[in-house]
Amino acid sequence: MKISEGNIVKFTHKVINKQNIEIVSYQRELLFIPGCVNEKLYNAMLGQCIGKKLHISFTKEEIGPHDPSKIIKIPRDKINYPDKLTKGMLFKTVYKESQILGHVAKLNQNYVYIDINPHLNILSEDIMFEVDILDIKVSHGSTAKTFSQTLNLALNKEDSVLLIDSKI
Repeated sequence: MKISEGNIVKFTHKVINKQNIEIVSYQRELLFIPGCVNEKLYNAMLGQCIGKKLHISFTKEEIGPHDPSKIIKIPRDKINYPDKLTKGMLFKTVYKESQILGHVAKLNQNYVYIDINPHLNILSEDIMFEVDILDIKVSHGSTAKTFSQTLNLALNKEDSVLLIDSKI
């Protein structure tokens, strides 16, 4: 079976920087529709089979501009070890079985501001997405969440505390 619009696709997704260092890895299962992932990644995955490994290079320009609305304000007392954080530090946590990567944009006595803009905006460099297609299923309704739905939950002010409260 090949990936087509409307399938449920399970895959691993690694983000690798210029120095060939893995920045973050995900395992996702999502409804494969336009907008569920970056357009370039979507087009590269479309038509691929289980077992296929893809390497997709991204420049900062391909990801798009920085979006200030994707900076989450979190009370310091909701973060494990807030005194270990410094401005610019990469910040990774798990939220609803998805890894979220961000960087500490700003700190003050009461709050930590985490920027969860796409990886290229965070790292300010070109990166490689390494994708392994693990499974493809025919969709039978609303059994899968898209990445954008998960991210929208993470951006919800009520949920942002849960986002950070897991691991650091």
